[in-house]
Amino acid sequence: MSARAILAALILGSVLSFAIAGCSTLGPVTACLTHPRDCN
Repeated sequence: MSARAILAALILGSVLSFAIAGCSTLGPVTACLTHPRDCN
C-alpha cells in the first residue's frame, strides 16, 4: 500500500470511530447528520 492509501484508511477509520462515538452519546441527531438516509 502507498502512503496515501494508508493515510486515507487512517482518516476513514478515525471518522468512522468518531461517528460511532457520537451516535452513542448524541443518538439519532448524530446518526441523522452522518447518515441522512437514516432520517427517513
